Amino acid sequence: MNILMVTNTYTPIVGGVERSIMSFCEEFRKAGHNILIIAPKFDDMPDDEEDVIRVTALRRFNGSDFSVSIPVTIEVDKAVEEFHPDIVHSHHPFLLGDTALRIANKRQIPLVFTHHTKYEDYTHYVPVNSSVMKKFVIELSTGYADLADHIIAPSQSIKDLITQRGVKKPVSVIPTGIDTARFAKGDRSGFRAKYNLAADDWVVGHVGRLAEEKNLHFLIRPVMEFLKQEPAARFLVVGKGPLVKEIKESFSQAGVGGQLCMPGVLEGQALIDAYHAMDLFVFASKTETQGMVVTEAMAAALPVIAIDATGVREVVKDKFNGRLLPEEDAVTFREALTWAREQSSGQWDDLKKNARETAAEFAMEVTAGKALAVYEKLIQQKYVQTDIEDSPWAKTRTRLKTEWDLLTNVADAVGSVFDNDAVSQTYNRNLFTRWRRRLNSREWTARLLGLSQSANTESKPGLVMIQIDGLAHKHLVEAVRLGKMPFLRHLMRREGYHLEEFYAGQPSSTPAVQGELFYGVKGAVPSFSYRDRMTGTVFKMIEEKSAIEVERRLLTQNPGLLSGGSSYSNIYSGGAMETHFCSVDLGWDRLWRKVKPGKMFLLMIIHIYSIVWETGKMAWEALISIAGFVIGLSAGKNAAKEINFIATRMFICVLLRDLITFGSRIDIIRGLPVIHLNFLGYDEHAHRRGPASAFARWTLPGIDRCIAKIHKETQRSTRRAYDVWIYSDHGQEECRSYAEVHGRTVHAAVREIFSEFELEEEYLKFYDREGIQWKRLRYLDSGLLAGLVKPWLHNRERAKENQAVVTAMGPIGHVYLPRELDAEEQRQYARRLVSEGLIPTVFFRNRNGVIKACNARGEFVLPQEAADIFGEGHPHLQEVTEDMLRICRSPDSGAYTISGWDPTGVPWTFPVEGGAHGGPGWTETQGFALLPADIGRDHHYERSIRPLDLRRMAMSFLGRSASFVSSAAEVSEDVQGEIKPVRIITYNVHGCKGLDGKISAERIARVLARHNPDIIALQELDLHRPRSGTVDQTHLIAQYLQMYHQFHPAMRVKEEKYGNAVLSRFPMRVVKAETLPGQDGKAGREPRGALWVEVRAHGVNIQLINTHLGLNAGERMKQISCLLGEDYIQTARTMGPVILLGDFNAIASSRVCRKVREGMRDVQIDHVDHQPRGTWFGPLPMRRIDHIFVTDDFELVHVDVPRSWLDRMASDHLPLIADLSVGKISTPNSKG
Repeated sequence: MNILMVTNTYTPIVGGVERSIMSFCEEFRKAGHNILIIAPKFDDMPDDEEDVIRVTALRRFNGSDFSVSIPVTIEVDKAVEEFHPDIVHSHHPFLLGDTALRIANKRQIPLVFTHHTKYEDYTHYVPVNSSVMKKFVIELSTGYADLADHIIAPSQSIKDLITQRGVKKPVSVIPTGIDTARFAKGDRSGFRAKYNLAADDWVVGHVGRLAEEKNLHFLIRPVMEFLKQEPAARFLVVGKGPLVKEIKESFSQAGVGGQLCMPGVLEGQALIDAYHAMDLFVFASKTETQGMVVTEAMAAALPVIAIDATGVREVVKDKFNGRLLPEEDAVTFREALTWAREQSSGQWDDLKKNARETAAEFAMEVTAGKALAVYEKLIQQKYVQTDIEDSPWAKTRTRLKTEWDLLTNVADAVGSVFDNDAVSQTYNRNLFTRWRRRLNSREWTARLLGLSQSANTESKPGLVMIQIDGLAHKHLVEAVRLGKMPFLRHLMRREGYHLEEFYAGQPSSTPAVQGELFYGVKGAVPSFSYRDRMTGTVFKMIEEKSAIEVERRLLTQNPGLLSGGSSYSNIYSGGAMETHFCSVDLGWDRLWRKVKPGKMFLLMIIHIYSIVWETGKMAWEALISIAGFVIGLSAGKNAAKEINFIATRMFICVLLRDLITFGSRIDIIRGLPVIHLNFLGYDEHAHRRGPASAFARWTLPGIDRCIAKIHKETQRSTRRAYDVWIYSDHGQEECRSYAEVHGRTVHAAVREIFSEFELEEEYLKFYDREGIQWKRLRYLDSGLLAGLVKPWLHNRERAKENQAVVTAMGPIGHVYLPRELDAEEQRQYARRLVSEGLIPTVFFRNRNGVIKACNARGEFVLPQEAADIFGEGHPHLQEVTEDMLRICRSPDSGAYTISGWDPTGVPWTFPVEGGAHGGPGWTETQGFALLPADIGRDHHYERSIRPLDLRRMAMSFLGRSASFVSSAAEVSEDVQGEIKPVRIITYNVHGCKGLDGKISAERIARVLARHNPDIIALQELDLHRPRSGTVDQTHLIAQYLQMYHQFHPAMRVKEEKYGNAVLSRFPMRVVKAETLPGQDGKAGREPRGALWVEVRAHGVNIQLINTHLGLNAGERMKQISCLLGEDYIQTARTMGPVILLGDFNAIASSRVCRKVREGMRDVQIDHVDHQPRGTWFGPLPMRRIDHIFVTDDFELVHVDVPRSWLDRMASDHLPLIADLSVGKISTPNSKG
């Protein structure tokens, strides 16, 4: 039998498909059958292959190690004709899978298709990876399966999956077998000796492709934790892939780098020896259809710990041959590793014996026999059922039908996802997108509500600021590590966002932070609740009247940051044009009162799905809340408070969160200049059970999903160029409750000490017994829901004569006295508050204006002895001290400011709560700011960002103050002998026209600013051209970046110019700027030019030549010959190190690039830690036509082709970045 195998992946790519093909083919050959394999070309292919036809392909597709075959059929047709196959076996449903179908139909022979994996789990290799792409791939592979004659599934679970998806053709379960006898024997001691593994080391092992789809980001977490607790354990990882470097860095950062062994790819006996060197095999992939390495490991008598998933559950049996864990949980996985380590020798031997017996069920001779039986049956049926026609018309008809079937399959797959929300995220200028925008439900909502929309603001900046209330920097880092906030992780890893510490100030509460952010006033309030000096009433910042009055005073000092925008769920409006769910404007009812009944009905119809979905989510949250209520009761929590919190979870954590998201997305569609929203939920949960509790972290995935929706909406915006900034106003401290521990309120303690003054405790019950954990329900509505908490929020009239007032709504509060105390009384009462009242810290100001503080260790003076109060190692000691002095000197502060902060132990809070903020604690003062790469770059202070800094950045971004981009004048020379890299970027900006049709020099400037370049080479820039608004694009970009610039027009038509430019932070001069040869007077050929500048960087004269070569191959050869000759490169070499860069319109293997590489280095090829990546076409960068070539004078430090959303959208090319070390180069001085 002649068997034709067709595959998209084959050696040297190591993976399940490659192993499956090789194993089956080896067994088929043993049985006397002939094999021919068709596969793409890859880098490092074997030279001595037999029975393999390699097809021309685009290698290293999208930066991966995969190849994409080019449908060139001549070489394939010739080989197939000579081989004369009896059956075709396809291993992929696309690319060469289509070729397999064509061959089978043309020759009228059976086609078998093995559905190796869930292909939708591999779409991250495609630049347009999304849920839409996943659905498209599912539909495409399902349709392809029905074009085959028979489908092979490697496991029963995959058969069930594809049958459920609608596959109608027969499916046989035939797993890939293994040579059990071969894997049973290996050299354990020899392998361990070779790779420095001790004989008594306990080795955990993994084999496979080191890539994202194998779930290695999860797997390494429990393994690292296990290695920390087991110093004698080692982790042996066999394989290669894009995550090699990241895995090494993760283990090194965790302090277990010495326990990691990565020998790379192993094959043959070396791989078998590696299995035998292990004691346990671990596997976390959820994309497998069989997991061959699991079976191979068991054949080597290795127990396996794996996540329950398709293909794995047929092999791993829990506590029989290893552990099959029901869910992806790092703690559970680490505990399973510990369980395995603690097994007795007898128990371990049983596990190993059972593993071998399981592997025997997958013997290669058995599975190969099943496959051959399928082949023979299909061949027999085909010959019986088919009358082979050999006429030219019959062949043509067959070919046409095949192509029609393939096109129909693609069309059906596209049609199945065509109405999906994300189909046209990138190309909103096409017809489908225009209609989709017209039918957008949020667009219609804005119209029906009569909301204003911005006009002619397409290129103007817009800012969406998202506050996650109460999430500390360290708790965010932990949440991201645990996978609770995958979108924020995506922003940091893929979109270039940088995470900064955000100092909250004092008090570390939302009213103070937002007062500083919105109005630029530090210490806007002395605490969350305090007695106002002007009115004599107690202000509570959750209460509408208090917030309105405080904001009125703030407005007299500075304009609001949110002017012209909208404000959601904040304390203040921030000067916004529209406010919703804020303390100063409760509810959303004012907006809906304007809507007529007919429009209201239409809105309900438009959003019927959302209404039903939201109702379902709230019902689900209610069920979970009831479960939480039961857990709380079992833990001894107060029943009434637990019941109250059910409403908080439903209405704040779900309904309010989603209403805020919905409203902000409408505002983005409208094009409002600035939108600020505050996501509650985490803060309330953290108050209840503590900021590090799983109870609090439960809210974060929902917030993360909402942020992702908002970010996606900004990307689609046609009315503004939006940025999304994410921050938290403060953190929270794990704390002890004063009221719970001491059995009395702080007010009762103060009343006993100040017995001469009247103190009415009932009036302040709200502060004593509750935080604000469920009082924010009133944000939703000023009516019904507000009524639930209104009794607790009444304003107190002026204090009676001889009456003391205590406000303590959190870990910081005030004691107000009806008369002024003398110096001795001040000190005595302060000491009694600490010793008798058991208040950790008491601040007071004496008559000389000196601020003092008392705690259990004595009396101290601020700021001189601040470390004794706040802790010697406090990360913000100076700022906390200054802010606390400001609070104590505030006219609204009490005679005493009382604090629960204790640097020697667990902090205290005065209400009943598990987490608190407001004081000077290390965690509560440390929020975070997650900002785009070009925002905050000039923040070179030794301290963290604080609200005032963020306000300045926002004002600058919105164009209300000076630029935040560092200027050329700030560049300084090197210290003697120090090597400083210079960052070079080449970028074809396509006339600053993005893939969305917008022409925006500002957007190009932002792309560049995010990468912080020193020298930039740009191609295709306009000057005074009508298509780009007659602006000078080079000047605009240089002005934004504050860099020197030189422009050379390669083409001139009257006043219009079009050409290339160089921008630099360093001084530079033009050496030469001319048109290149190559046109030969042919009409329609675009003139091409070169711009040679000399840049003086760090004492070195760099010769930089920026060019853009022609489209014709012959034209390019003439142009590159000119550039490499005496007119440019040869002369430039005598003047200093040389860089030749730009858009060459030629791939790396072209004659042009090969000629350049004869004397210069290609940075993408020669940098050892970089895999060359395509630079064109932006969303699908399949061709590498932009290049940077350098002479040997430079050291290559770093190379990158960034692919964030902004990079892909701003032009049809991607920027190419190279960091070059020039510090030790000495060059002759040049004139100029």
